[in-house]
Amino acid sequence: MNRVRVFVPRETAAISVGADEVAIEIARLGKRAIKEGNTGVELIRNGSRGASWLEPLVEVECDGERIAYANVDPDVVAELFEANFLSGGEHASRLGPTDAVPWFRDQERHTFARTG
Repeated sequence: MNRVRVFVPRETAAISVGADEVAIEIARLGKRAIKEGNTGVELIRNGSRGASWLEPLVEVECDGERIAYANVDPDVVAELFEANFLSGGEHASRLGPTDAVPWFRDQERHTFARTG
């Protein structure tokens, strides 16, 4: 079975705006998707990329590239599944490839160049 890697931060800022609840809902709906014969979810709790105003920033790995969804609320996780976000589907919260988001793209990472 194919499993799609979904990243949900587990750090203070993200948790304070509902990241734990988002992760729980993604895991729950991911299990239902498996029962329906669809792709499974590998939920990975990661650190923040530092853009607190985008938290919870959920990322989905599609073809080796992470697609970012910002300010994900537990109440919209079902909408994300309906929009096929496991394949990078369009949704109002979709920012596109994380590395192409201007705030991330324009950074020069030195100390943590191999992190995130």
